[in-house]
Amino acid sequence: MAQSNQIRPSKVLDLRGVVCPMNVIIAKKELKNIKKGEIYEIIVDFPAAKDDVPRAIKDDGYKIVRTEERENSLEIYVSKE
Repeated sequence: MAQSNQIRPSKVLDLRGVVCPMNVIIAKKELKNIKKGEIYEIIVDFPAAKDDVPRAIKDDGYKIVRTEERENSLEIYVSKE
């Protein structure tokens, strides 16, 4: 299967194993470095983080380009508006 919709992130932030609220705090801190046109991938696996991290990202004005639910994690692709 061709992967024409594959996103190539500028940075991958793997927060698997990090519990709330630290995953939100770390994600928000790292996103301060994102430049316009870049895409960051944030991976979370803590159940509450699957809702909390995307909500915090949107509340801070970033755009969620895509999310992908995996067996035990959520991949969140984020860009700066």
